[in-house]
This record gives sequence, C-alpha cells and structure tokens, in this order.
Amino acid sequence: MKGPFHQAEPGERDKSDIDRRALLAAIAAASLVTASARTFAMFRTPLPTGRITDFDFLRGHWRVKHRAFAQHRWQEFEGEVTSRPLLAGQTNIDDNIWTWNSKTYRGLAVRVFDPKSSRWSIFWLDGRSPERFGPPAVGGFSGNMGTFYGDEESQGKPVRVRLSWFIDGPDRARWEQAYSFDNEATWQPNWLWFFERTAST
Repeated sequence: MKGPFHQAEPGERDKSDIDRRALLAAIAAASLVTASARTFAMFRTPLPTGRITDFDFLRGHWRVKHRAFAQHRWQEFEGEVTSRPLLAGQTNIDDNIWTWNSKTYRGLAVRVFDPKSSRWSIFWLDGRSPERFGPPAVGGFSGNMGTFYGDEESQGKPVRVRLSWFIDGPDRARWEQAYSFDNEATWQPNWLWFFERTAST
C-alpha cells in the first residue's frame, strides 16, 4: 500500500465512476491472485489463512482517524471509508477518502478471497495513479486479528509490508501498515487507521 499523501483528483464523489473502477479492479485482482501467491514462498513468516467471512465486519460506513509517519514525523488527519461486498462476498471493496493539509486524497482497497488457499489478496489502487495496481498483500484472520504480507518498494528499495487488522468491537476497528527493510527481522509501523462506524449496510 502506498503512502497516505498521493493526492486524488479534485471534485465531488462520482459513484458511477467509483463502481466502474471498483469492478475493473476486482476483475484484475482476481486474475492476479493465483500468480501472485507464488511470490510469497520466500517469506520468513508463514502466510495466515482465513475465511470468506473475514471482512464481513467492515461492511458499512466509517469515520477514520489517521496517524501517519510522513515528512520525518507523525501526523494526524481525518478520513472516511465505505466498504461493501461484491461477487457474493468473495470480493470486497473500500472507497477511502481523507484530507491532509487542506487537500483531498482517495484510494480503493480491493480484496479477493481464494477458496483454494483460504487466503485473501489485498490490492491498493491510488486515485491519482489508476494504472498502478498491486502487488497484493496476502493472508487472513485468526479470531479478531488479521495479518497480511506483501512486497513493495519504498524510495526505490525493496521492502516487506505487513498489514494488520484488529476488530475491537461491532463498531470499532484498527488497521496498521508496517515496513521491514531487513527481511522481517524488525518492523516499522508507518500508517495507522482508527475506525468508528457511522452507518451499517
């Protein structure tokens, strides 16, 4: 998942455009799941497995407080997320929007469940760079905690990514992104989200 400060296109939300991009992203993600799973063989930590119902808790609308490490310091800002299922729950999407320094940013999270491996693949689509899609973070939930691992680049260097979910109750959740530059020996959190539900679907 890229950093939090990729600016989205200005203007109001366009639901039809969001739906179109979400559907295309879900199709693209589904086609990449099997191929991408092979790239995780070298991971030190075994990939967690999960169930198709893992993200049912996220359906609905949420207010999100962000805390991100950017420009050499921790910064806080506000956002919101709308999450809904597709393909009978095998795929789900999040429409994300947040404001930082009076600018509006957007991203689309796309998750696809592979019943053969019992794992989720999570893809991130930046609103300003829709041609850049993947690679995914892969994993699942154990109880109220989900863990997902992936590969990315940070400032031109390869980095392991760990995404962690924590379900704190029916109307609260947390998400954390962390990077490892030493093959998973240590992890450095750099983006935290604190969810509070505003409406269910």
